[in-house]
Amino acid sequence: LYRLVAGLLAISSPLFLLIDPSGAAAAACLLGSGYLFALTPLASSGARAWIVEPDGARIDLALFFVGISIFLVAFFTTVLTAAISGGWIHGIAGVVAGGIVLVLGIGSYAVELVYVLAVAVPEAPSR
Repeated sequence: LYRLVAGLLAISSPLFLLIDPSGAAAAACLLGSGYLFALTPLASSGARAWIVEPDGARIDLALFFVGISIFLVAFFTTVLTAAISGGWIHGIAGVVAGGIVLVLGIGSYAVELVYVLAVAVPEAPSR
């Protein structure tokens, strides 16, 4: 899924040159694409390792959840800033709407991070 999103960002980056001739939006798409593409192996290796040895998967999955949260903060902040500066949304309503989307988007990854690090503790072998 994340490689697909990375590919879509990369493919769509030239379209942003039509909206923003400076190239800043296209560059942001390419950077986001590269970041997601680099982050994807952590999710894959963590998911595979979780089946066999949950303790071994914790680091990969935790890094992935933190990394994807950083991506979402950057993405939503960029979109919100562009929407406000472009006049598509106005004032505090835009900030509140963007904040709600941001919190809900990151909230799910925060819950998964807490589960992986604190809740999903493997049982000790019985004697």
